[in-house]
Amino acid sequence: MFCHLADATDWAQGIRVPPGIEYPATVQWVKWIALYLPFPWPKGYPTKPGFDPKLEGTKPGDLERDRRRCIDSLVGLSSATEDRLAPAHMGFGPMTRTDWGRWAYRHADHHLRQFGG
Repeated sequence: MFCHLADATDWAQGIRVPPGIEYPATVQWVKWIALYLPFPWPKGYPTKPGFDPKLEGTKPGDLERDRRRCIDSLVGLSSATEDRLAPAHMGFGPMTRTDWGRWAYRHADHHLRQFGG
């Protein structure tokens, strides 16, 4: 989970761009529902290969190093200026700095719930 979250958050900051990322046209209400309505994201939605540690994502190694990378990436996103963030999300379309912050929170929350957090 740490590697997946760090890969995705690094992508949002333009630090790591996995192959095969596409930006399809997205209806804005989909983004609004996913980011702003107060219900958990559904489980079982497959991730892109570039973010999946079992495929093309970063492979887990040292737990403490992976945890630190995840935290550092989330902190980096929280302090990034708008020009340092990706202009769009591959599923939600155009994103503002506020949208990216909300996405990072919802994404981390989604995965922490897998562990009962």
